[in-house]
Amino acid sequence: MTMDLIPLSVVAILFSVYFLQRLIRSRLKQSNLPPSPPTLPLIGNIHQLGGLLHRSFRDLSKKYGPIIIVHFGPVPIVVVSSPAIAEQIMKTHDLVFANRPMMTSTKIILYGCVVVGFAPYSEKWRQLRKICITELLSVKRVKTFKRVREEEVACMVESIHGSSSLGIPIDVAAMLHDLSNDILCRCVLGRKYSDDDGDKRSADIAKRLTTKSLPMSFSDLFSSLGWLDTLTGVTGRLKKTAREFDLFLDQIIEERISQRTRHDTTDDEKDFVDVLLRIHQEEDGNLTRDNVKALILVSAYVSNLIIASF
Repeated sequence: MTMDLIPLSVVAILFSVYFLQRLIRSRLKQSNLPPSPPTLPLIGNIHQLGGLLHRSFRDLSKKYGPIIIVHFGPVPIVVVSSPAIAEQIMKTHDLVFANRPMMTSTKIILYGCVVVGFAPYSEKWRQLRKICITELLSVKRVKTFKRVREEEVACMVESIHGSSSLGIPIDVAAMLHDLSNDILCRCVLGRKYSDDDGDKRSADIAKRLTTKSLPMSFSDLFSSLGWLDTLTGVTGRLKKTAREFDLFLDQIIEERISQRTRHDTTDDEKDFVDVLLRIHQEEDGNLTRDNVKALILVSAYVSNLIIASF
């Protein structure tokens, strides 16, 4: 009898949640919200999304219109597929959409979201945005790293030539991955951390620094299930990664401060750490050390896309 009551109770709960969700959605429709595909209890529209999200969004937009609401669990997300509407959002009404949701991983790894991509809109956000645009990711700054890119590509070509002449199989995908990592490390951190430099731990952290993605957690979709992140070890792993990144970046910053007291570098020779430390000194406390470390982390991700385009 007990075994029969358990499935029935589960079904009753699911139907209650489903009808409650339908009731909420029916009331939300009165607020003139965009259309939404039919949802399932608890998971929303997740079952309609494949491995390639942009294609899933395209297919849903073809059916329901250029602006729709997709539910990731109980979290509503607006999907825009029209260039004209996107321009309205990004330019005409950009201040309304300036804030970004704070994910668990970004709050832990990015020092409480003190970076331009996740910080709430404010004067501080405007300062961080100006630093990124004018100092770190400008066309002029990227072009100053032309020599770095040429040297690393030449090293890769030489390695391929040496391996082919000896008849050694070549893993091109791994080589390109290492090439991207070495270029980013030199541009952002000032030097590359190859596996043959005798510092395996620093090399591993540097690679994770420039390639590690920020995962979603249970609490990002279901706030009441945040305890599952602790139970599954997600929170512990994120905090461990954050501590490793923090210690590594502190080491980089202290080494750079020590080097700056001995000799100065020209503007063309400065990497992101040099630029941020100069601004940190000039801003007189407006750019904190946590801001510097968080900007280094984010710059490592964003510059990967920009450097690849040159």
